[in-house]
Amino acid sequence: MRVLPCGTMQGVPVEAFVEAAAIAGFDAVSFSPRMVQAWLSESSGRTVADLRSLVDGAGLSVSELDPVAGWHDAPRSPSGVELPAETRRTMAWAAELGAARVTALVLPGEVHEVGPASEGLTALVELGAELGVAVQVEPFAWSSLHGLAEAAAMARAAGPAERVGLMVDTWHLVQAGGGPAAAAELEVERVHGVQLADGVVAKAGTDLAAENRTERRWPGEGSLHPEQVLADLAARGWRGPVGVEVFGPVGAASLPRARRARAALDLVLDQVSGATARPS
Repeated sequence: MRVLPCGTMQGVPVEAFVEAAAIAGFDAVSFSPRMVQAWLSESSGRTVADLRSLVDGAGLSVSELDPVAGWHDAPRSPSGVELPAETRRTMAWAAELGAARVTALVLPGEVHEVGPASEGLTALVELGAELGVAVQVEPFAWSSLHGLAEAAAMARAAGPAERVGLMVDTWHLVQAGGGPAAAAELEVERVHGVQLADGVVAKAGTDLAAENRTERRWPGEGSLHPEQVLADLAARGWRGPVGVEVFGPVGAASLPRARRARAALDLVLDQVSGATARPS
């Protein structure tokens, strides 16, 4: 499945985003909760069901709602973890949109502790199972949960692979001190999605949050070798959803940017053993 992530199309109105994704030949899009909220707020009477109809009408699907937060340090009571109302709302939106999964983040300022985090993740996964939505944990470079191996261990503790896994972002993978070798150690069934981006290895002391927005590059325009991550997964039989996440100017012309993302994605897929690496 070829995915056009919402991050690549930041600032583009939902209707233009969906239309550009369809014209550029993508199979799916991702939305952020903020985009869903904007859709509901822009015109009275709009519903999440209307947004799903827009996507369905374009011949697309929703790959994930990204991100869902609040699960990591959710309060605990004698009856168990109490997920915040906003977290539950995001999960409900994902189900209404027919999204296959949500992307779970540990936000800056949240201190990662394996035990409590696992409890919160387990609660999120259980809610997802009720709603028919899987959970993919995405470690990122300036989060307290930045290591791929640690995120994978959390996922294993929280539920079966079909219910909880990982989003592997090649830019974060390198900046967090890993790289293709770290991804090569993952069980392929735990990899729910891949986001490709190129760039350069950040210097010590770099503001990674800022560089994430400004220094990502299209695959082939840097030295991070994102194709190696996909090549290893494909060689082990992985055929999951793949997108290219490169943040650009807010509100950039939608169709040229969607087509640029599709060309970058196809370049990597062609590099990775031809048709055998193409996502199903």
